[in-house]
Amino acid sequence: DAGSNTMEVRYNDFIDNSSNLLIPVFNQLSGLFGVLICAENKIALKSPVTDEVVLLIPRRNMLALEQSLMITSYVLMGIQDDMSIFFAQNDIGDLYKITVSL
Repeated sequence: DAGSNTMEVRYNDFIDNSSNLLIPVFNQLSGLFGVLICAENKIALKSPVTDEVVLLIPRRNMLALEQSLMITSYVLMGIQDDMSIFFAQNDIGDLYKITVSL
């Protein structure tokens, strides 16, 4: 059945070359909202309905500035009406709570 294996491109954009992980962001009202793009030392939220938001990954005080941080895994903890909540872990074991308010 060819109809069940189709895909539609709704939005495309350039991303950082150091990107290593894409996290889909949903809300209960409209489904897919955007994507969190995890790259070296930063996380960016890209969405066709809002401007791009870029945040630096918080660092330990004793960590050298030359050492890069990468988010390596995540889990979706919950979706409320206008909020998605994630836990993410970096390559040295630090755990972060990420809340995306839509």
